[in-house]
Amino acid sequence: MRVEVTRILDASEGLVSFRCALGHATARWAGSTPLQLGEFDVEFDIPEEITRWIVLTDPAPGSIAGDVEEETGVSLTGTVVDVGEGDDPVVSIRLGSDIVMIEAPDRKWDVTPGDGVSMQVPVIRMYPYFL
Repeated sequence: MRVEVTRILDASEGLVSFRCALGHATARWAGSTPLQLGEFDVEFDIPEEITRWIVLTDPAPGSIAGDVEEETGVSLTGTVVDVGEGDDPVVSIRLGSDIVMIEAPDRKWDVTPGDGVSMQVPVIRMYPYFL
């Protein structure tokens, strides 16, 4: 996903404020690329437990908002693309034009492809990459 890092909130923690086509939020910068302001292609990672999960009645086009320093964390909405079966605890969610894979070994997913979902997570990580 293409993002613009608009502010470095805490360089030692890699905490940044960013905006993208889906909205604006804060995240932790990860990977080997030095932390800096500007536009980047990134992959989102959701490394921690989902604190809220709501199945929506319709597919969701995708949005992102929130602050990892706030108690509520970051909210994401999207559309389920794939759900792992059996021992595969991964669900793939489309956020705009990108896919985010979420692994939750202790969770039984209550969704099917095409469902919209809204979730809240304590933090997201951004890994920059170059094409």
